Amino acid sequence: MPANPPPATVVIDAGGEPWSRIIPLLDGWVDRLPDGGLIELVGEDPHLPDALAGWCAEHGFPMHRLAARAGHRIELPPAGTTATAADRPPHPDL
Repeated sequence: MPANPPPATVVIDAGGEPWSRIIPLLDGWVDRLPDGGLIELVGEDPHLPDALAGWCAEHGFPMHRLAARAGHRIELPPAGTTATAADRPPHPDL
C-alpha cells in the first residue's frame, strides 16, 4: 500500500464476532460499494487474518494488514471486474 493510503470507503468493526458472521457483512458491502472501494476490517477473532486472506485470494481482492491496529484493508477491483455475492461460491465457517 502507498505510504499515505486513501481513507477507507467503509470501516467494519467486527469486534469479537466469529468469521462465520463476518462473511455476510463483507459480501453485503462488496455488493454495495463502488468499484475500486476500500474496506477496512477490524476484528478480534484469532482466525480472522488467515480466513480473510483466503477469502480475498479466492475473490482476487488485494488485502493489506494495517500496522497501526488489528485490521486489514481490502481493495475492491476497478470497474468491470467486480463479482457479486451471487457469483461467488459459499464460504466455509471457520
